[in-house]
Amino acid sequence: MNKIYKITVVIVTYGKRKNFLCESLNSVKDNFLVSDIIVVDNGSYEDIETLCKALNNSKIKVVKTGKNLGSAGGFYAGIKFAYEQGKGDFIFLLDDDNVVEENCLENLLGSFVELGEDFKKCFKAFKIDNKTDLKLLKYGNYLDLINCALGFHIMSKLRQFFLKKNSDQINTKKLSGGVPYSGFLFDKNAVKEVGLPNRNMILYADDIEYSLRFLRKGFSIYLVPCAILKDLDIIWHHKNLKFNPCFAPSTDPIRAYYSIRNRVYLEKKYLLKNMAVYFLNFFLYFGYSFIIALFYEKDKRAVLKRGYFLLKATYHGWQGKLGQYMDLKKLK
Repeated sequence: MNKIYKITVVIVTYGKRKNFLCESLNSVKDNFLVSDIIVVDNGSYEDIETLCKALNNSKIKVVKTGKNLGSAGGFYAGIKFAYEQGKGDFIFLLDDDNVVEENCLENLLGSFVELGEDFKKCFKAFKIDNKTDLKLLKYGNYLDLINCALGFHIMSKLRQFFLKKNSDQINTKKLSGGVPYSGFLFDKNAVKEVGLPNRNMILYADDIEYSLRFLRKGFSIYLVPCAILKDLDIIWHHKNLKFNPCFAPSTDPIRAYYSIRNRVYLEKKYLLKNMAVYFLNFFLYFGYSFIIALFYEKDKRAVLKRGYFLLKATYHGWQGKLGQYMDLKKLK
């Protein structure tokens, strides 16, 4: 590339995750394309500032939120700081357990150059251990995002049996839906048009809502298979269960609540075109997940309570009742 583009990396951390954070920082701090690294201390229980100073790298800056504001609040603070004070041409988002593999950033910017250096083209690094990214490579964009319910569409399941697997070697794949924060690269100037994450969503699906706003504003998002990320931690909703873990009584109710509520909220706002198709997908998925949970879980009464709890979360999402849920005990 003729111009050497620079990247501001934003990493959000919380709780007790300094070991993950150190590995994530070590994977980017010495890359010549990285101009600065914004570490958002989102209510961490550890001294993040001292940890970052110990790395003795002037690129690293720490932004403190004062308390855990959820992923939405954490990335809001990080992206805002990167936009206003970051030195890079691009902003690259990471979770604190993401490790950037060799040539990941170079390949992301290489794709930007190959596609004409258009600031309305955004890119997503490829997680080799992520089921969604693997399916995108395997089947292409088979997901029916329009009228999907809780991420489910009956036609997408049927098409998996008929669509030809994509075995061709590709450099990029244009995506038709939203993407997670982790591995998302976009031009810094995009923030002028798209804005910042919705802090009222608190946790879960706020990243999908944010990237869907990019698509609504005429931006494109491309998956870059040769730009590889690795996850150090297995997130809760990737547990090896036979059903959606939100329906498991052992799953943290706060996580389950925000996951369902926010998903319904963004689907109604962005993806709902046909009410009948949406509710068909909803009842198929919700009913199936609930019945399977009843079958596998010993405490049937707890599953019944969790099902009612999730219906309440669904109602709040449908009504657009966002923000922090302060009276969660009444829903248990």
